[in-house]
Amino acid sequence: MPANAFYSNPDYGNGWTCIRGYLKNGNECVQTEIPANARLDDSTFGKGWTCNSPYRESGDSCLQVTVPANAYATGDTYGHGWKCHYGFREDEGLCLEVNIPQNAFKATYGDGWTCERGYTRERDSCVMLDIPDNGFLSEKGNDWECLRGFRKQEESGCASVELPLNAHLDYTGNNWECNRGFRENNGSCVINQ
Repeated sequence: MPANAFYSNPDYGNGWTCIRGYLKNGNECVQTEIPANARLDDSTFGKGWTCNSPYRESGDSCLQVTVPANAYATGDTYGHGWKCHYGFREDEGLCLEVNIPQNAFKATYGDGWTCERGYTRERDSCVMLDIPDNGFLSEKGNDWECLRGFRKQEESGCASVELPLNAHLDYTGNNWECNRGFRENNGSCVINQ
């Protein structure tokens, strides 16, 4: 067993592990070289050190992360190494305040806002949904659907589903299917043969 090591599981590896601050190099434990703005970590693999926040690893050194106004350092080794505060959004390395239009609220994704239920986004504003007769607000609240027995048609709203003879509404309620023993043929239901 080399210097700066201790006995460990003999069934795994060579039966010894380097103490904290040392890394295995062949049959030796060599002292971990810690760059400026870093600290020892408990890893027995890798480099044995981690950069302090707001620094991030770059090769064998720790470079300072430039955190823009209205942001905070994350310590992540991927991405920018910073995130914008709530109410701000990232745009070309800056954190810009989110301008929330009327009938909207703050969100943690996209442009930082989303429309309230019953409204839909049109560019930088929220417009009230125009729900047609025989329609209702969808579960998500940003679109509309037709009642059972009606089919959505963007231009005219909800049109009645016309059932051919020997047909019934399907499971969606917005279309039809032929009764048992019949099959669809050019918009009608004919006997299976």
